[in-house]
Amino acid sequence: MRTFLTIWTNPTKTFEYLIRKEKDDLAFNLNILFFLGSLAMGIPVIVGKSTISDIYDLTYVLLQLTAFSFLNLFIFKYLFVYLFWFIGNILQGKASRYEVRVVLAYSMITSLISLFLSFILMIVAIATSDLDVLTHLHHGSTLIIWLMGIHILIFGIAKFNKFTLGYTLINIILAFTILQGIGLLIKYLVK
Repeated sequence: MRTFLTIWTNPTKTFEYLIRKEKDDLAFNLNILFFLGSLAMGIPVIVGKSTISDIYDLTYVLLQLTAFSFLNLFIFKYLFVYLFWFIGNILQGKASRYEVRVVLAYSMITSLISLFLSFILMIVAIATSDLDVLTHLHHGSTLIIWLMGIHILIFGIAKFNKFTLGYTLINIILAFTILQGIGLLIKYLVK
């Protein structure tokens, strides 16, 4: 089964197939998806805050991108997984932490499109010396990619937790709300 393709059209059957695979076989794919997803989220943030002269200083951009990507990697691979699993358990869900990790990694598969678009837009921005290309075109595509990722996340959480759509949405909304609160607290404390 080509899981990178079937996750778009039939997420439930794809998740059933993935869970039957050996954990060691799947671990590499999960790590790659988490890493590429983190990288995809970092490019618009880092490049959007940079100037053309910063872009030409490749070391500066790569260091910032690496730091931001590893921070996102930690947040998604560990914090998000435990948060979704914990809230799911409170709501009487049946998913294991491993199943939640699979769902989150495969919901980040949509970020591969974002990563591809970011590289193309970065080349255009450097060629035209106009970084606004990155921000204007990227917002619309980011919304569509985000919605596709949420679609996969909803199906996966519902499947493994044995939840209805309502409980799944509560699980997801609570997790994002808690993370947003933590982010705001950190932002407040850093000021």
